[in-house]
Amino acid sequence: MIGIIGAMEEEVAKLQELCEDREEIQKGPYFFVKGKLSGKEVVLCKAGIGKVNAAACTQALIDRFQPSYIFNTGIAGAISPEVHILDLVISKDAVQYDVDVTRFDYPLGKVPGDKKV
Repeated sequence: MIGIIGAMEEEVAKLQELCEDREEIQKGPYFFVKGKLSGKEVVLCKAGIGKVNAAACTQALIDRFQPSYIFNTGIAGAISPEVHILDLVISKDAVQYDVDVTRFDYPLGKVPGDKKV
């Protein structure tokens, strides 16, 4: 089974529409849609915005469905006007964008205690 998480309704709605043999499941604050996309078993969930919501939803997904893979879908702060809804984007670089400790002489994107990747 493949788990697919999006932060906002707009990020998972189209996939939910395309889902065949739908089963809707409520677990705590999370609403899951289980079914098939292109013949593959999937479970979709809207997590809410932010890393804490994503982490909590991911754990609920793991606890309830034990997916083999988990994908995060959504806009992910896209800047390029060339990226559209349902486009697949695979990054070759990433940066920690919501932590800024430059005031303490760390480079932008560096989190104290993190090893160099």
